[in-house]
Amino acid sequence: MCTVSYAPIQGGGHVVTSNRDERTVRAGAPASQWRSNGVELLAPKDALTGTSWIATSALGRTVCLLNGSEGTMRFADEPSRSRGTVLLEVATTTHLQHQLRTIDLFGAHPFTLICAEQDSLRMLQWNGHTRSLSELDHTRSHVWSSTTLYDRNVREQRAYHFNDMLSRVVHPNPGDLWNFHARPHLDDERQAVIMERGNDLRTVSITQAILNPFTNAVMRHLDLLRAQEHNVELLLLNQLIDA
Repeated sequence: MCTVSYAPIQGGGHVVTSNRDERTVRAGAPASQWRSNGVELLAPKDALTGTSWIATSALGRTVCLLNGSEGTMRFADEPSRSRGTVLLEVATTTHLQHQLRTIDLFGAHPFTLICAEQDSLRMLQWNGHTRSLSELDHTRSHVWSSTTLYDRNVREQRAYHFNDMLSRVVHPNPGDLWNFHARPHLDDERQAVIMERGNDLRTVSITQAILNPFTNAVMRHLDLLRAQEHNVELLLLNQLIDA
């Protein structure tokens, strides 16, 4: 939930890849198929909250969470609203635009939510007091890093390496994107894409969601603490939804 990339698939669909930088006690369970709000989805589960930081639903939507947002306010209080719960509600709604505009965010710590569908890419940011909703170009690739863990200079360095990869691979495939997320890229391991800090904070997993248009979704999840990989698949619903 701390380094996220998006890339379109030629012919439709997308690839969303996430590195989770977290305390090792919150490593989470392997990706699996489960049901939330009556909708089937693929997602790993957070060990503490039972929610997730990335999910692809049978509605043809991938939603991914990063901690922090632009203009983040600092909070000492425990949150009364889980960011993972927000993610699951967005992943499973059949009225996406309305949900993004009206979903209750009060009590949640600041976050950035990336929401990808077959023909759209949206970003919802919450700084603890106000929300910001943006439409992004779904035909080009993007990368984001958590604003709570990485300052602007580090985020720009990571984006430089991502764009360097794109300069060599114009249409990256899932393997190209996975390789980007599986390498450090920066010499300082505290700031690297595969990071480790001395306070039990490190990259604990890599998760990649691949949405193939109108057919299926595949999720690849690598638990870096246990060196275990899991792959799961989900058929998409053949129904129109209100995007």
